[in-house]
Amino acid sequence: MMYTRREAPKVETQLKGIYETLDRVSSLLEKQVEQGNHQKDKGKQSESSGTNKECTLEKFKKLDPPYFKGTGDPDEAEGWINKLEKISAAMKCGDEDRIRFATFMFEGKAEYWWKAIQPRLLERASLSWAKFVEVFFEKYFSDVVRDRKVLEFIKLEQGDLSVDQYEARFTELSRFAPELVANDLNKAKKFKRGLKQEIKNHLAGYKLKTYNAIYERAQMVEDNILESEEYTKAQEQKISEQKKRDRPLEKVSPGKFNKSKMRKNNNSTKQEQNQQPKICGRCGKDHGDRACYWETGACFRCGKIGHIIKDCPLNKGQLQQKVSGGARKPKAQGRVYALTKEDAHASNNVITAVVNYAFLQVEGRIIKAQIWDTAGQERYRAITSAYYRGALGALLVYDVTKPTTFENVGRWLKELRNHADSNIVIMLIGNKIVLKHLRAVASEDAQSFAEREGLSFIETSALEAINVEKAFQMILAEIYRIISKKNLSSPGPGPTGGIKEGKTVLVSGLETEQ
Repeated sequence: MMYTRREAPKVETQLKGIYETLDRVSSLLEKQVEQGNHQKDKGKQSESSGTNKECTLEKFKKLDPPYFKGTGDPDEAEGWINKLEKISAAMKCGDEDRIRFATFMFEGKAEYWWKAIQPRLLERASLSWAKFVEVFFEKYFSDVVRDRKVLEFIKLEQGDLSVDQYEARFTELSRFAPELVANDLNKAKKFKRGLKQEIKNHLAGYKLKTYNAIYERAQMVEDNILESEEYTKAQEQKISEQKKRDRPLEKVSPGKFNKSKMRKNNNSTKQEQNQQPKICGRCGKDHGDRACYWETGACFRCGKIGHIIKDCPLNKGQLQQKVSGGARKPKAQGRVYALTKEDAHASNNVITAVVNYAFLQVEGRIIKAQIWDTAGQERYRAITSAYYRGALGALLVYDVTKPTTFENVGRWLKELRNHADSNIVIMLIGNKIVLKHLRAVASEDAQSFAEREGLSFIETSALEAINVEKAFQMILAEIYRIISKKNLSSPGPGPTGGIKEGKTVLVSGLETEQ
């Protein structure tokens, strides 16, 4: 824009006025900013020094603050400080108000302590809340107490606590030893080490590395264990009630009631309870103080060493007595015992073995298999070994949710090979695979064991009928193949090449019921 010489002085005067106006406005704005900052600083100072007019004792007491009596409980002291800090933060109280309210809530020993230490603390110009808390904890939460908490955290185990209670205690004590739980992995390992052994066994099959994952899985395992225990108790109670209903009541007339007889029966009952049977690990019977004849090699008839029962001299004496026409032993009256299926399973003295027959087609032939389900308990070892002789195949079954059953497979395999034929076909079976959340034995470990011992391997679920028929098909096909190969090398009479009838396929169930 162009100006004439006459207009130029007027424009300069106008611009000068505008600049002066802008300078005055700028100075006014700077003063307002300074005043605002000054008021903010003054407010902060008043808040920190405790001059907040809204922070009154009346409002403080309405929030129901706890009293502190100084009983010596460190947890109580820490909880009291945390409660006061929460209330004062909500009221926006300064340090002076916080200290004033805190000392107002002192009672008993705590009040005497504060009166004694107050003059020394107030010699300074001002006492901050942080310094007050430091002095308070020196008295009621010392370093010695903290060291005790650290030691308690190091030794912390679940014990009789539930998983939730154990986790709450773990979280409470971990803050005293932050170096032990510096990262999530160390925290997870420490938490897992303190769990019950039964829960840790169920967690062994899972690769859990985070704290939350282990905590949630432990909760699930605990719930399953409790449900299983409740189900077992309910079944035991049901069997007990069934026994009571089936047991006939003895009718006793009032005239025959004899107190001395009842007292005698009570004494004999107590004696029987005190005399607990000693079950032999070799044959499963109670010998009392006598040694087992299976171990000593003694005769089962006379108990003497040096001969067996078929060569016992007592047999010859009986034979001579029969020839000479001696007195015959009177016939004993026969007895019949009624036993239900529930009673047999509930009793510890009844040994059961289930025999089944299966017809399967193998390579175009119909095979009839005789299958024995023997007992898997330790005390039945002497009896189950009798089934090994003559068996063509065996199924070693373990529970994938119980590591102990898999650990016992090696012992049962050794016993099987000691008593059975050298050509017996053995298959390893892991049962209950549908319980994935409770699995404690990995498939890789079982597969590695089977390959190392020369066994075939498969996993099944008897509950859902998964791979059950396939397992029998596999073992019967292998048995048929071995027998057919033998018959080709040494043919016998008959259309089947001399295949013997009545051979057994043995199933050794290591306490697997599902």
